[in-house]
Amino acid sequence: MKRLEVRISEHVDARLEQMKLMFGMERQQILLAAFAQYMPDIQPAPKRKTSTQKDKEKPNLGSGTHAKNVEEVIAYFRHRGVPEPVEPKAQLFFEHYQSIGWKSGRNTFKHWGLRLKNWTTKHPDWEPKPKTEKKPIKMSAFLKWAKEFRPPVYEKYRQTESISEVDEYYIDEYTNR
Repeated sequence: MKRLEVRISEHVDARLEQMKLMFGMERQQILLAAFAQYMPDIQPAPKRKTSTQKDKEKPNLGSGTHAKNVEEVIAYFRHRGVPEPVEPKAQLFFEHYQSIGWKSGRNTFKHWGLRLKNWTTKHPDWEPKPKTEKKPIKMSAFLKWAKEFRPPVYEKYRQTESISEVDEYYIDEYTNR
């Protein structure tokens, strides 16, 4: 980048020195700031993202010092797998912690959702159901079941080679047997 040399009158030079002392800025910074004031139609180049700039993420359910409302607690309980009916449980939870100011002693909660774990020890029926992984269904096992318990289904799918071609209704029935 070429440097632009400008001859400055003694009056302007004295003024720049005064501003330098007043604002603690270098002369070049003062000149650039003044130039920017007189050229408002020039837009600054957009800042490039650096590794230090973080995108603002949407806060997770259960994070923060307190729940905003009962609906947030209901959404969190459903997300965590608290058994139905969720609404009265969420209402009880929300009202309790709202009454004590979302604190434990003198300390404000950092993640209010972690309090659910405490409540599941006091209320075992609130314990979230464990998430079970579905095992892949083998077509031969499904056909064996269908032949014994659902002969019409067996006849319909006995020539099928892939379980993906079987109706979801029958797969759910087979897995829930």
